[in-house]
Amino acid sequence: MGGGFGGLQAVLRLRHAPVEITLIDRRNFHLFQPLVYQVATGALSASEIASPLRGIFKRDENVRVVLGEVTGQEVAELVGRGLTNREVAHALFLSVSTVEANLRRIYQKVGVRSRTELSRRLSER
Repeated sequence: MGGGFGGLQAVLRLRHAPVEITLIDRRNFHLFQPLVYQVATGALSASEIASPLRGIFKRDENVRVVLGEVTGQEVAELVGRGLTNREVAHALFLSVSTVEANLRRIYQKVGVRSRTELSRRLSER
């Protein structure tokens, strides 16, 4: 899961469940973006709207925080196998909109316009 609002809320709800959770994000902190303007104007300090992810979950032994990001290649491979955006999102613990954004970049990079073309291109490799 990512360290945004959705991922953070999911981990907060699951952290006491008998599961292992890996939180993957390209930043090591959660940023409450609606208050960025207040930091820019000096009304708040940056530490008041950004919290280290490892600090949030330091007492939860089943939560692991990893710096990184899901690659478009993982999304492309699952789409190439015929999974829907919702199924890809579920498999990679992403939001559907994140899958869609990755697909737009993949289509543009590979020069295809559809899932069928992407599947064909992947099978040629």
